[in-house]
Amino acid sequence: MEPITGDARMGASGRPTVSLFVEYGSDFPVWLFDYPFVGRRGPMNVATNELQLSGELIQRLHRFQRNFDENYDAVTGWRTTAAESFHHDEASALLATLRDEVKHLDVAVTVEL
Repeated sequence: MEPITGDARMGASGRPTVSLFVEYGSDFPVWLFDYPFVGRRGPMNVATNELQLSGELIQRLHRFQRNFDENYDAVTGWRTTAAESFHHDEASALLATLRDEVKHLDVAVTVEL
């Protein structure tokens, strides 16, 4: 896949949206919305290299997704308060880092918990 460049313009805001959220069955918790890609528009799960993120951030994002996969159940919720706390605390930290690393792309960045 080709890396995303900062010249994409879509959606009401005039900018594509990058969203941090975990999803069952997803390998990576970053998604694109309102981005023209292979003839369709989002949501689309982002491949790890598409946004040109740092290796450290990619590792943290994978750990964030793994924590969700291993510790959250749709019926019973979080298995432990520690896993839930990690999820919420890390989401805030990841959002700030993700915004910083993609600011050159002129995209909106959101989080969904």
